[in-house]
Amino acid sequence: MSRGWLYWWLKDPRDYLKASRMPTFRLKDDEIRDLVEYLMGLDAENSPPHPITALASAAGRSDTGAVIVSESRCVSCHTINDRGGKLAPELERIGDKVRPEWLPNFLRNVHYYQPEKRMLEYNFTDQNALDIASYLLGEFSEQAYALPDVAGQGPQSLSRKEERAQQGLKLFAKYGCGGCHAVGGRGRLPKVGPKLTNIGNRLESLLDFGTQRDVVPTLYNWLFMKIKKPDIFDSSSAMPNFYLTDKEAFEITVALLGNRDNHYASEFLVRKTERSLYKKPSGEFGELFDRYSCITCHSIDRYGGTLSTVPLTSEGSKVKFEWLRDYLINPSALRPILTERMPKFRMTEREASLMADYIKRVYVSDEIPRFFEFELKPADAETGRQLFQSYQCVNCHITDGAGGYVGPDLDNTGNRLEAGWVLKWLMNPLKYKPETIHPDFGFTEPEARQLTAYLMTKRQAHP
Repeated sequence: MSRGWLYWWLKDPRDYLKASRMPTFRLKDDEIRDLVEYLMGLDAENSPPHPITALASAAGRSDTGAVIVSESRCVSCHTINDRGGKLAPELERIGDKVRPEWLPNFLRNVHYYQPEKRMLEYNFTDQNALDIASYLLGEFSEQAYALPDVAGQGPQSLSRKEERAQQGLKLFAKYGCGGCHAVGGRGRLPKVGPKLTNIGNRLESLLDFGTQRDVVPTLYNWLFMKIKKPDIFDSSSAMPNFYLTDKEAFEITVALLGNRDNHYASEFLVRKTERSLYKKPSGEFGELFDRYSCITCHSIDRYGGTLSTVPLTSEGSKVKFEWLRDYLINPSALRPILTERMPKFRMTEREASLMADYIKRVYVSDEIPRFFEFELKPADAETGRQLFQSYQCVNCHITDGAGGYVGPDLDNTGNRLEAGWVLKWLMNPLKYKPETIHPDFGFTEPEARQLTAYLMTKRQAHP
């Protein structure tokens, strides 16, 4: 990243990004410069395995980059022009934040730079990465984050820079930056704050209210005020300001007051929720699963992301192999009104086939009958068509090119879905998706069978 951007970010993160979760540490200007020198020195050690040597400004095509960004659905996780997701950093001023030679290399080697992050690893070529970088660096920059001059000082000597970097390392430890950030391959450093174990038992006579004389000296008041404004009792406090609302500070205070060694009646205890059965997949599928960060958006056995409305727990019983393989290669919108859609990964056919085969074999439900489609009869399909019309399903779903946009398009149901899953869904949609707005019509099994038979006739020819 650029030195200027880093300086102003450390000075006041919320001035740059109101929604930032990083607190403000009330750093002095010299402390900020020391931290900048230390952090920028770390960056020199992080070289990509296969560097892209051309600069984005010289080799990238901005118009092509804009198309790739749109295709890749970056807006599902990143904010662009005040629109988009909140899972990842905003991109509105990325041109001020990162160096042009870093960004294309990052796009080609995401997990090399950030192995702990869940950003998707796309199969971008070097040219794709340069095109995207050219677009982002040119379109999203205000050029407003220059490193301020130091009055009365000329260019710093090498020894002065080294001195600042050493001081920055001490500050990094003093302010507990290692509690959230890993550096130098050493992992996160120990926390610097006092232990909060049994803080609810702390004696009020031991609390220091500083110069605050008009406050009732209770543990509740001390905790609430400290959380709201960490330096209110001691201006030298290293605890940062998280800019919490009164409600947030109150909730944290209540949680801390409950952290005590007293025994409570069982009716006041919060029960643990049912543990997830999720196990991280291994083998070649596991490697692809990690590379494309599937768990960031999808959930499996109640574990993972919620950006996608489609859990993968029993996806193998739901969709057909050929459709899933083709969808992974070239995802299309199943519900046009949804903002978040599956990004285009530029996945190879071999990768897509391997992932689709694994999902079909492993992520299945024993409750959903296999090969049910072979039991359906033409007479069932005709009765199902009449049921479809009588329940006015077209108000929410598209069939024969017309209908509503609330639910998924049904014109390709026969190629996309397994008949057994359609049958079970129609009989009890809330069981398979508790938050669904699809009504439970109370279909009997014969009615669900007939509707399934009709829907399985809806097929689109492959291009």
